[in-house]
Amino acid sequence: MNAGSLITANGEHFWLTSDCLFKPIDNDDDGDDDDDDDDYDDDGGVVVVVVVVMMMMMMMMIMMMMMMMMMMMMMMMMMMMMMMMMMMMMMMMMMMMMMMMMMINCH
Repeated sequence: MNAGSLITANGEHFWLTSDCLFKPIDNDDDGDDDDDDDDYDDDGGVVVVVVVVMMMMMMMMIMMMMMMMMMMMMMMMMMMMMMMMMMMMMMMMMMMMMMMMMMINCH
């Protein structure tokens, strides 16, 4: 399966392009090719594969968007939390300073 090429049992060398992907490659030694039956039409297979790939891409895009939104929300929440913590710390520091000033003034 390396580099898209594959060698069948009767020694022919197939390149896996889109037209021979969807046909059965015969690997029995009698030499007739089995791809003359009508239920393998290759353009239909390619269309189906393209549609599936497009659907997968759309799903991936939607998932990525959702993940990005979630990450943004998480970042916003984290930022808000950090801001709140900073504000609390500042308030605590101010309170401590005020207490220290009061203590110094009292003595």
